[in-house]
Amino acid sequence: MERISIKPEANLLATVEFAASRIRSALKKVQGLGKMLMGRLLLTLALAATACDGFKFMTNWKAPTLQGIRDQKIAAEKFGDKKLVVITGTSSGLGRKTAAALLNTGQYHVVGAVRDLDKMELVAELDGFDPKDFTAMHCELANYTSVREFCDNLNEFKAAKPIDRLICNAAVYQPSLPYAKWSVDG
Repeated sequence: MERISIKPEANLLATVEFAASRIRSALKKVQGLGKMLMGRLLLTLALAATACDGFKFMTNWKAPTLQGIRDQKIAAEKFGDKKLVVITGTSSGLGRKTAAALLNTGQYHVVGAVRDLDKMELVAELDGFDPKDFTAMHCELANYTSVREFCDNLNEFKAAKPIDRLICNAAVYQPSLPYAKWSVDG
């Protein structure tokens, strides 16, 4: 802080005005410093709040369990580094060709969700699907109970392996029927 020296020959009024102007400028500096400190404080609080929000994704993290570790080991033994693909309607048409194309790459384990397991076994044999890389499972898409059972069986089968691709291919197209065909569930 500067010292103000008063000269005896100067006009007293001018000296007081000079001193007042210096005090005002010092106060402005102090107020500016206060505003700067307040701005820094607000910035720090904003960053802290952002950092807290930034870690919200961790709230759903769970500690590994022995069952989870066992499932991961089973999945690694069963699938290795191959991706898991589920294809509906694999016993004919595009589903059959898609399964063959994916299996030929050697990068996928394909689960074929089909209505007729006997037909799928025959197709798998004809197309040369490797049983280590292809699994057929029953799923009647027109029956909710069958779909739920398929999902339960698939979850048990895949252990901790995530499903990497889901190809919903199955369909029945019968425009020549004279009446509407309804599923068991309506």
